[in-house]
Amino acid sequence: MGLDERLAEVSDLLGRFSLLEDQYRSDLERLVMVNEAGSILGYFRVGTCVFCGADPEHQHPGHSQQEATQLHVAVQAEAAKTTALLTDLLPTIADLAREQEESARTWQAVKDNLEALDELIAEAEGQLVPLRAGLQELLDARSAVERGLELHARIAELEDKRSRLDGEGAVPATRPAEYIAARVVNDFDSVLQRTLGSWEVPAVDNSGYDQYNAEIRAGGRTRAGRGKGVRSVLHSAFTTSLARFCIERDLPHLGFVVLDSPVVTYRQPVKSTPEDPDVPDVRITSTVVDRFYEDMLAFPGQAVII
Repeated sequence: MGLDERLAEVSDLLGRFSLLEDQYRSDLERLVMVNEAGSILGYFRVGTCVFCGADPEHQHPGHSQQEATQLHVAVQAEAAKTTALLTDLLPTIADLAREQEESARTWQAVKDNLEALDELIAEAEGQLVPLRAGLQELLDARSAVERGLELHARIAELEDKRSRLDGEGAVPATRPAEYIAARVVNDFDSVLQRTLGSWEVPAVDNSGYDQYNAEIRAGGRTRAGRGKGVRSVLHSAFTTSLARFCIERDLPHLGFVVLDSPVVTYRQPVKSTPEDPDVPDVRITSTVVDRFYEDMLAFPGQAVII
């Protein structure tokens, strides 16, 4: 915009200065004509003076020549002044002409660059057209993921509230002093199930910790409702799983466990008595014993097994 304005301004000045140059040159030509005409009139015409209007009887000798000389001097002075003005004007016109030429070249270069940029923009817009549909799909997918994350956070919050409410509604004698968040219990349950799976303990699927009864449930039954062999295995699994859970997550732990007779073999129970009740359960095979010791070799802490 500034280049266009300057180019228009220079063009306007050149037009005006060209007219002024023509005027100066026309004035100089008229002055030459006046000078020549005065000389002719002064020398060849007799009668009333053409310069001052004096009659012949009032003219002194050489009057016409003196008047012509004075006219010549006046014409020369005016011509000198006009010539000086023209001399000052011509460099200005030349500078403006050069500036006009440079501005025109610059304007043309800018115009060419703009046209090239317009072509690039048009080409880029053409390339963006097929991508806009994909962009909308990505935006929709992002919105769906964000909604899913919000739902996940909401579910975790509701699980925490449910755990708190369940803790408040449990029996006071068995309710823990502080409830454990559901997501923490779920993480521990996964470690416990992984441990029992590594040991290949039968019939203890869906194992988990019941924080409100401070008990392990496995295969739909509590640990207390199991036989001695399974109770011992579940106790050992809980102890080692808790250690693994804490060590793997850099949580406070002693760093070692002590297990007393962790994998005793199953024996046929004797007749139950009120003093020594026993509940029949699945058989703890030698496979469980072998898998137990193999798994303990990879225990992240120290294990003392009696």
